[in-house]
Amino acid sequence: MKKDKFWLLVSLLIVVSMLVVACGGGEEVAPTEPAETTQEEAAEEAEPAEEAEPAEEEAPAGEETSITIIIPEDPAAFSSYVADTGYSQMLMEMVLIGLTDIDAEGNIFTELAAELPTIENGGVAFDEENWTMDVTWTLRDDIFWADGEPVTADDVIFTWETLTDPEMGTWVEGVDYTDGLEKIDDHTFIVYYNTVYPNYL
Repeated sequence: MKKDKFWLLVSLLIVVSMLVVACGGGEEVAPTEPAETTQEEAAEEAEPAEEAEPAEEEAPAGEETSITIIIPEDPAAFSSYVADTGYSQMLMEMVLIGLTDIDAEGNIFTELAAELPTIENGGVAFDEENWTMDVTWTLRDDIFWADGEPVTADDVIFTWETLTDPEMGTWVEGVDYTDGLEKIDDHTFIVYYNTVYPNYL
Protein backbone atom coordinates (compact mmCIF):
# COMPACT_ATOMS: atom_id res chain seq x y z
CA MET A 1 0.00 0.00 0.00
CA LYS A 2 2.83 2.36 0.85
CA LYS A 3 4.60 1.40 -2.42
CA ASP A 4 1.48 2.29 -4.42
CA LYS A 5 1.34 5.75 -2.82
CA PHE A 6 5.03 6.25 -3.44
CA TRP A 7 4.77 5.44 -7.15
CA LEU A 8 1.65 7.55 -7.50
CA LEU A 9 3.48 10.51 -6.00
CA VAL A 10 6.49 9.97 -8.31
CA SER A 11 4.19 9.73 -11.33
CA LEU A 12 2.49 12.98 -10.41
CA LEU A 13 5.82 14.73 -10.00
CA ILE A 14 6.96 13.55 -13.43
CA VAL A 15 3.71 14.74 -15.10
CA VAL A 16 3.93 18.14 -13.41
CA SER A 17 7.59 18.50 -14.46
CA MET A 18 6.73 17.69 -18.07
CA LEU A 19 3.92 20.27 -18.07
CA VAL A 20 6.22 22.93 -16.67
CA VAL A 21 8.88 22.23 -19.30
CA ALA A 22 6.31 22.13 -22.11
CA CYS A 23 4.64 25.42 -21.09
CA GLY A 24 7.61 27.46 -19.95
CA GLY A 25 10.53 25.98 -21.73
CA GLY A 26 11.78 26.45 -25.25
CA GLU A 27 13.66 29.25 -26.94
CA GLU A 28 13.73 32.69 -25.49
CA VAL A 29 11.27 34.97 -27.23
CA ALA A 30 12.88 38.06 -28.73
CA PRO A 31 11.38 41.40 -27.76
CA THR A 32 8.78 42.61 -30.23
CA GLU A 33 9.74 45.36 -32.64
CA PRO A 34 7.67 48.52 -32.47
CA ALA A 35 5.00 48.61 -35.10
CA GLU A 36 5.83 50.66 -38.15
CA THR A 37 4.26 54.07 -38.04
CA THR A 38 2.18 55.27 -40.93
CA GLN A 39 3.08 58.44 -42.80
CA GLU A 40 0.17 60.29 -41.15
CA GLU A 41 1.35 59.27 -37.66
CA ALA A 42 4.90 60.29 -38.49
CA ALA A 43 3.68 63.67 -39.70
CA GLU A 44 1.69 64.19 -36.48
CA GLU A 45 4.74 63.31 -34.38
CA ALA A 46 6.88 65.70 -36.39
CA GLU A 47 4.48 68.61 -35.88
CA PRO A 48 5.58 70.88 -32.99
CA ALA A 49 3.32 71.09 -29.99
CA GLU A 50 0.88 73.97 -30.02
CA GLU A 51 2.50 77.06 -28.60
CA ALA A 52 0.86 78.70 -25.62
CA GLU A 53 -0.98 81.87 -26.45
CA PRO A 54 1.24 84.90 -25.86
CA ALA A 55 0.45 86.96 -22.81
CA GLU A 56 -1.60 90.07 -23.44
CA GLU A 57 0.58 93.04 -24.20
CA GLU A 58 0.47 95.98 -21.86
CA ALA A 59 -1.71 98.84 -23.05
CA PRO A 60 0.28 101.71 -24.59
CA ALA A 61 0.63 104.79 -22.43
CA GLY A 62 -2.50 106.90 -22.51
CA GLU A 63 -4.80 104.09 -23.65
CA GLU A 64 -7.80 103.45 -21.40
CA THR A 65 -7.85 100.17 -19.50
CA SER A 66 -10.19 98.72 -16.90
CA ILE A 67 -10.20 96.36 -13.95
CA THR A 68 -13.17 94.34 -12.67
CA ILE A 69 -13.19 93.45 -8.97
CA ILE A 70 -15.92 91.18 -7.64
CA ILE A 71 -17.06 91.66 -4.04
CA PRO A 72 -19.61 89.47 -2.23
CA GLU A 73 -22.08 92.21 -1.34
CA ASP A 74 -23.25 95.62 -2.48
CA PRO A 75 -21.44 98.46 -0.71
CA ALA A 76 -23.62 100.75 1.35
CA ALA A 77 -21.95 103.84 -0.16
CA PHE A 78 -18.93 104.99 -2.11
CA SER A 79 -17.68 106.95 0.88
CA SER A 80 -16.44 105.38 4.07
CA TYR A 81 -17.40 108.58 5.88
CA VAL A 82 -21.10 107.78 5.61
CA ALA A 83 -20.83 103.96 5.58
CA ASP A 84 -17.93 102.67 7.61
CA THR A 85 -17.46 99.23 6.03
CA GLY A 86 -14.42 97.60 4.47
CA TYR A 87 -16.04 97.52 1.02
CA SER A 88 -16.95 101.20 1.18
CA GLN A 89 -13.40 102.05 2.21
CA MET A 90 -11.99 99.97 -0.65
CA LEU A 91 -14.33 101.54 -3.20
CA MET A 92 -13.63 105.05 -1.95
CA GLU A 93 -9.89 104.44 -2.37
CA MET A 94 -10.47 103.25 -5.95
CA VAL A 95 -12.96 105.83 -7.22
CA LEU A 96 -12.31 108.97 -5.15
CA ILE A 97 -9.15 110.84 -4.24
CA GLY A 98 -8.52 113.38 -1.53
CA LEU A 99 -6.33 116.44 -1.36
CA THR A 100 -3.63 114.22 0.12
CA ASP A 101 -3.01 110.65 1.20
CA ILE A 102 -0.54 108.77 3.39
CA ASP A 103 1.87 106.12 2.12
CA ALA A 104 2.90 102.91 3.89
CA GLU A 105 5.75 104.72 5.67
CA GLY A 106 3.44 107.43 7.05
CA ASN A 107 4.53 110.14 4.59
CA ILE A 108 1.86 112.55 3.35
CA PHE A 109 1.77 113.05 -0.43
CA THR A 110 -0.45 115.10 -2.74
CA GLU A 111 -3.35 113.73 -4.77
CA LEU A 112 -5.77 116.52 -5.77
CA ALA A 113 -3.50 119.19 -4.30
CA ALA A 114 -0.79 120.73 -6.47
CA GLU A 115 1.46 121.04 -3.41
CA LEU A 116 1.40 120.66 0.36
CA PRO A 117 0.65 124.05 1.96
CA THR A 118 3.22 125.11 4.56
CA ILE A 119 4.26 128.26 6.38
CA GLU A 120 7.40 128.34 4.22
CA ASN A 121 5.56 128.38 0.87
CA GLY A 122 2.84 130.76 2.11
CA GLY A 123 0.10 128.14 2.18
CA VAL A 124 -0.36 128.40 5.96
CA ALA A 125 -1.08 131.72 7.69
CA PHE A 126 -0.71 131.52 11.45
CA ASP A 127 -2.32 134.10 13.75
CA GLU A 128 -0.39 133.94 17.03
CA GLU A 129 -2.57 136.49 18.79
CA ASN A 130 -5.86 134.63 18.19
CA TRP A 131 -4.27 131.19 17.94
CA THR A 132 -6.00 130.49 14.60
CA MET A 133 -4.76 129.53 11.17
CA ASP A 134 -5.81 129.73 7.53
CA VAL A 135 -4.67 127.14 5.00
CA THR A 136 -4.73 127.88 1.27
CA TRP A 137 -4.96 124.87 -1.03
CA THR A 138 -4.19 124.92 -4.75
CA LEU A 139 -5.66 122.09 -6.82
CA ARG A 140 -4.08 120.37 -9.79
CA ASP A 141 -5.64 121.32 -13.12
CA ASP A 142 -5.22 117.88 -14.73
CA ILE A 143 -7.77 115.90 -12.69
CA PHE A 144 -11.12 115.17 -14.36
CA TRP A 145 -14.36 113.40 -13.56
CA ALA A 146 -15.43 110.43 -15.70
CA ASP A 147 -17.54 112.77 -17.89
CA GLY A 148 -14.51 114.93 -18.68
CA GLU A 149 -15.42 117.82 -16.37
CA PRO A 150 -12.47 119.16 -14.34
CA VAL A 151 -12.33 118.75 -10.57
CA THR A 152 -12.51 122.23 -9.04
CA ALA A 153 -12.73 124.06 -5.74
CA ASP A 154 -16.51 123.89 -6.07
CA ASP A 155 -16.31 120.09 -5.77
CA VAL A 156 -14.22 120.34 -2.61
CA ILE A 157 -16.62 122.84 -1.05
CA PHE A 158 -19.63 120.70 -2.06
CA THR A 159 -18.01 117.69 -0.35
CA TRP A 160 -17.34 119.74 2.78
CA GLU A 161 -20.90 121.06 2.91
CA THR A 162 -22.27 117.55 2.44
CA LEU A 163 -20.19 116.18 5.30
CA THR A 164 -21.13 119.03 7.63
CA ASP A 165 -24.83 119.12 6.75
CA PRO A 166 -26.74 119.21 10.10
CA GLU A 167 -29.28 116.58 9.02
CA MET A 168 -27.45 114.26 6.61
CA GLY A 169 -23.79 114.90 7.41
CA THR A 170 -21.37 113.11 9.68
CA TRP A 171 -18.45 113.84 11.94
CA VAL A 172 -15.02 113.79 10.32
CA GLU A 173 -11.62 114.53 11.80
CA GLY A 174 -10.96 118.27 12.00
CA VAL A 175 -14.58 119.35 11.61
CA ASP A 176 -14.68 120.76 15.16
CA TYR A 177 -11.72 123.03 14.43
CA THR A 178 -12.94 124.32 11.06
CA ASP A 179 -15.01 127.47 10.68
CA GLY A 180 -15.52 127.13 6.95
CA LEU A 181 -14.11 127.08 3.42
CA GLU A 182 -13.88 129.92 0.90
CA LYS A 183 -13.39 129.61 -2.85
CA ILE A 184 -10.76 131.96 -4.31
CA ASP A 185 -10.86 130.68 -7.89
CA ASP A 186 -11.58 127.40 -9.72
CA HIS A 187 -8.43 125.78 -8.36
CA THR A 188 -7.84 127.63 -5.09
CA PHE A 189 -9.69 127.71 -1.76
CA ILE A 190 -8.96 128.58 1.87
CA VAL A 191 -9.80 126.55 4.97
CA TYR A 192 -10.37 128.70 8.07
CA TYR A 193 -9.48 127.04 11.39
CA ASN A 194 -10.71 128.39 14.73
CA THR A 195 -7.58 127.08 16.43
CA VAL A 196 -4.14 125.83 15.50
CA TYR A 197 -4.69 122.44 13.93
CA PRO A 198 -1.40 120.56 13.35
CA ASN A 199 -3.12 117.74 11.42
CA TYR A 200 -4.44 120.07 8.68
CA LEU A 201 -2.68 118.10 5.94
